Amino acid sequence: TTEMTVAVVVLVVAASTLCLCSPILYYAIVKGKWLSVASKLSVLCGFRVSALERLRWQFYAHGSSKPIITVGEYYQQSNTLLVTFAGAALQIGGYPRAEFKRTLLQLKGKFDMLFLMDPSQSMYSKPPPGIQEDGWTWYRNVLGRVCANYDHVVFIGSSMGATACLIFAPLCSSCVAFNPVMDYHAHLGQRLVRVARRVLPPKVFNGLTDHCEAAVTEWEQQHGLEEEPATSDEQLKLRSTNCKLWVHLSSQSVEDTCHAKLLPTHGLEVVQHPCDNHGLPKWLRARGQLVSVIQEALDAVADPTITEQPN
Repeated sequence: TTEMTVAVVVLVVAASTLCLCSPILYYAIVKGKWLSVASKLSVLCGFRVSALERLRWQFYAHGSSKPIITVGEYYQQSNTLLVTFAGAALQIGGYPRAEFKRTLLQLKGKFDMLFLMDPSQSMYSKPPPGIQEDGWTWYRNVLGRVCANYDHVVFIGSSMGATACLIFAPLCSSCVAFNPVMDYHAHLGQRLVRVARRVLPPKVFNGLTDHCEAAVTEWEQQHGLEEEPATSDEQLKLRSTNCKLWVHLSSQSVEDTCHAKLLPTHGLEVVQHPCDNHGLPKWLRARGQLVSVIQEALDAVADPTITEQPN
């Protein structure tokens, strides 16, 4: 009887393990997506994958098809820089990669491109291996040294990448952020939040809203867009530009409605779209609107003389 009980328990544990691991085994063995599986396991177990680390930084100078992948290095060929922040690719079989690349290649104008990715999928809160500095501070310092050499900088991101646009807003002229993630409970659900709390820094859960609020305030101050009246010619000059922090939201998505409630209450140019899911860029692309949305933001900062048309 005891042996029978033990056998049943072993079978139950084996069956449960197989069910849990079957999606992972499917993508790793059947579809050959080892990097996707390694991406998810690295987040849960805390180890780093060199193949993913090489995707952290990809800089393309205007006219070049070969990227610079050494973090912090770049070769400036324009006065305008487009920076994309990759999302977390939370779906099974996915991993963070250069996002919006095909879309950016359809834009008009001369610009350099930088594709950033967070291998740890930690809201850009963890630096590369061997760096003791806080992740947000490290990214801001490294990225800031590059952005400082450009007249115009546009940030682009979706989901976690959109949140990064707000976290590092003081470094850009404008941004195009699609459905920023602000509420982890709405984004992951209660069970996955418990897992995420074990692998992500506490500030991602406790300080994200305040950090974004402070970053947007700093961006407003840099562009002379505070609520107080302008007191100098320099402030008036700054206010004459079309620099904006564009935030595009899915108005019919319950999840993104929760995120929107935690966004900074000032400094954002919010645009609602009748999309019912979190994948707003895909929704816009299917309707032929994604390129024009990003092109609008690029044109506005690249030519500050553009003014809004009267209603």
